[in-house]
Amino acid sequence: MTTSLHPHFPRFENLFRKLLPDASEVSRHLFRMVNPKFCKDTDIINGEGGRRASGRWNIKGLFCCTYASFTPETALEESLAATRRKNLPDEKALPRTLVCIDLHATKALDLTDGKIRQRCRVSMQQMRYEQWWIENLHNREAVTQALGRAAFQAGFEAMLVPSSTDTHHRTNVIIFPELLLKGSYLDVLTPIKGKE
Repeated sequence: MTTSLHPHFPRFENLFRKLLPDASEVSRHLFRMVNPKFCKDTDIINGEGGRRASGRWNIKGLFCCTYASFTPETALEESLAATRRKNLPDEKALPRTLVCIDLHATKALDLTDGKIRQRCRVSMQQMRYEQWWIENLHNREAVTQALGRAAFQAGFEAMLVPSSTDTHHRTNVIIFPELLLKGSYLDVLTPIKGKE
């Protein structure tokens, strides 16, 4: 059955196209927990996992996206979150390997900025705690997924978003590898040896 797209998507996309010229720059090391089956450098950063499976900020099949976190702790919590959501023991999330990636993007949308959230008319609480998987079970796009799709369609290279896994207001980054502009880059800093 086809997913019903979120009714606020056109408003989000229109707003984001207006915000694109004044986009933020992000240049920092980020962290990802990766499945050892997909640990070639290209697998780590190409966003194919985001195209094959839905997540908080994307609907599967629509575009490639790579999820990463500002801290290793947040990356671990994000890795455990899906398993815990299914009421499975933590060991079912393993094995995972922690890698560091280097992102430089000149066109990032900062959804941790309260002024931008206010213009979207979406609260921090809604972004962090919306049960997107329940929306998807009912064949509906979640508001966070509509925000991610709108950012992609508007041409942003990445989005800074709140993590839903803790109470320390940590930040995740959703990267759209296909949209990286000239001069922007996404590289693996800690390649996993023997898997190329």
